[in-house]
Amino acid sequence: MASRREFLKQAGIGPFVLNFHNDWLGYEPAEYPSYPSIPSKVLDEQGWSQKNQTQIKKEDAKWSIRTYQWDWLRSHINNATNGTIDIPLGGLIAYRIGDLASFWDEDNKFSFPKWATSELDEPIKSDFKNYLHNFSKTGFNTIGNIDWSISPLFGTTSSVLFQECMPSGTLTTESAGSTQIHQFNIEYELNTQSANINREVEIQTTDLEFFGWVAAWTNNYHVYAVGGIHPNGTGDYCGLDNPHIEEVLNEAIDEEINIELDETLYGRMHTIMGSIE
Repeated sequence: MASRREFLKQAGIGPFVLNFHNDWLGYEPAEYPSYPSIPSKVLDEQGWSQKNQTQIKKEDAKWSIRTYQWDWLRSHINNATNGTIDIPLGGLIAYRIGDLASFWDEDNKFSFPKWATSELDEPIKSDFKNYLHNFSKTGFNTIGNIDWSISPLFGTTSSVLFQECMPSGTLTTESAGSTQIHQFNIEYELNTQSANINREVEIQTTDLEFFGWVAAWTNNYHVYAVGGIHPNGTGDYCGLDNPHIEEVLNEAIDEEINIELDETLYGRMHTIMGSIE
């Protein structure tokens, strides 16, 4: 990555050091950074479970990635609709990223993590977008329409989409304290072709509005990032009169339902996002 290779080149010692490092030693750490994790107590309390995990090489870095699903929310909506709708409605992806071949440390730590953030900003957002598209395939037959205008993840005051109800634009994390968080909107179409819909019940085609969140920070010479998605659960987010999930599902199945969400979903989402270690 630019953090080490370009530094050595600019210092005028790149060819010698890189040849010594790569050709003579032929060294590259076999291990990836440890997977990002959420404490099991938090997963149990908030009703989440781990779904998948993978490790990839990209952007001259090693990425350890885990995805999680919001089982409580899925079960809650399924019960409220008497089994008519059983689709994933909340998801999260977490990243822990390290150097491809750290010269000074075998744990893939970045020697200069702040340098790495500028190179990883767009790749992280791009990968999160791919996650959102894949999320749409798990419960909807259309790719979501993303209202996406995210400013740089690192070192900014807030996303341009933040409203006055969250003036700080911060996420409290267990590993690095407060960091910036960015919000955007996405719509998925709910209809009879959506996954796991009870085919005996006619579903009116409706648009279900989701909120997405993404944040990134550095800790212990690694780069962390986390992105989450959930439906608009209250309808009063930031004082905006947006159709929330209860209204949309009432219209979709033409039946009065009462979801009785006990608190805002974004508050619970931020709790799980901030617990990433």
